[in-house]
Amino acid sequence: MPSSLAPAATETKTGIALSEFVYAQLRREILSGVLRPNQALVEADLAERLMVSRMPVREGLLRLANDGLVESKRRRWTVHEHTQDEVRWIYEVRAALEAEAASLAALRASEEQRAVILETGQPHLFAKAPTRDIRFDANETFHGHIIAAAANPRIADTLARNVTYFNFRFALFSSQVELDESGEQHLEIAQAIAAANVERARQVAHDHVMHALRIIERAVE
Repeated sequence: MPSSLAPAATETKTGIALSEFVYAQLRREILSGVLRPNQALVEADLAERLMVSRMPVREGLLRLANDGLVESKRRRWTVHEHTQDEVRWIYEVRAALEAEAASLAALRASEEQRAVILETGQPHLFAKAPTRDIRFDANETFHGHIIAAAANPRIADTLARNVTYFNFRFALFSSQVELDESGEQHLEIAQAIAAANVERARQVAHDHVMHALRIIERAVE
């Protein structure tokens, strides 16, 4: 990963902040596909690469295990490989919660938040992104604004553990037509929220997640 991130860890003074850095960095690497399913995660190697001690690495891995992203077997950490059933369960949770988040955003968002959601929901930002990483970030940003506008910490917390699972596979296995469809769905969600159309926002957000599930299920068959 970019070496520019490492100094931030060495400059951090508290163990809590260091473990947060490790957690965020490894989570992104897993979700973006840099760390692949069943890949071994050696604490000493991670500590050296991230320029931290082993304690924050262990704490970060424990948090990732709680998120279902890594697992410990015979005292060895590995990236968790999800079964087809797990993939479907996760996306069913996502569909329900993202639909509710979109409807709440349509109800509660400020005018400024609606404008930002419209801006970040423009189709080309996702569908025409030049790299997978940029597409990943565009998707995170758009959905993050919706979750923030929903103003429900419980939904935000649950989605934080589920919302970005398998996005790298979506990027890898989606055709350009499917990416274009997803980009247009972003716009439809954004327009519904901007118009304060609660039921429309709920429906298109639900359909958007199920569209992604169909692509992911094809990828993991």
